[in-house]
Amino acid sequence: MADLSALREIDDLPSLLDRLRGTDVAELLDEAEPADLARLAEHISTPADLAALVALADDQNEMVELFIDKADSGTLRRIAENISTPGELKELLALAGNDTTVKAFVAKAGPKAMLNQVFTLMPTRFVPEKIGDSGVVEWHITDGDDQHVYILHIADGTAVAGSGGAEKPRTTLTMAVPVLLQLCAGTVDGVSAFMNQKVKLSGDMLFGAKLAGAFDTSA
Repeated sequence: MADLSALREIDDLPSLLDRLRGTDVAELLDEAEPADLARLAEHISTPADLAALVALADDQNEMVELFIDKADSGTLRRIAENISTPGELKELLALAGNDTTVKAFVAKAGPKAMLNQVFTLMPTRFVPEKIGDSGVVEWHITDGDDQHVYILHIADGTAVAGSGGAEKPRTTLTMAVPVLLQLCAGTVDGVSAFMNQKVKLSGDMLFGAKLAGAFDTSA
């Protein structure tokens, strides 16, 4: 039987993590009552917070899967919406470990919450000198049987993102949710993803090819 007292008595994450050291965290999470899980969830707001909790588990992959299963959708949505850099997105993907777990996280957090955050951040990482051109890129992001459409309008050295399709996109990119996240985190190279048929490109192929190096994913 796991000792749930730490979840009920401690109000800050560092103290909670210190109290839980040496505890079977997966067992604790599995046995926790909804109210206890809610208290824990209050402390988990970023990928770094989740990583700190998961690091206490013997089987970290199992721990991530258990957390996704046990946490409410609002907690996962908050983690997604607090991602502010490619490095934080990379940390989340590393925690997930595989596409199946990434899909489970996104499904529970809400695909639009995750994708809206990615496309909000994308223009802030745009490097105009890498592309030296203008045009509208339409993104078709597949999520099982669903498809989410976003645009990126590139002009005058800036990029502006939005949801919905474009009347005349210069280039259209199609990929699954995990591939988009990997590209934005810098864990997958755009050219390699295209060559491996993880990304489909239509329209102006040369303009589309330039997009692979048009975003800073270094941090």
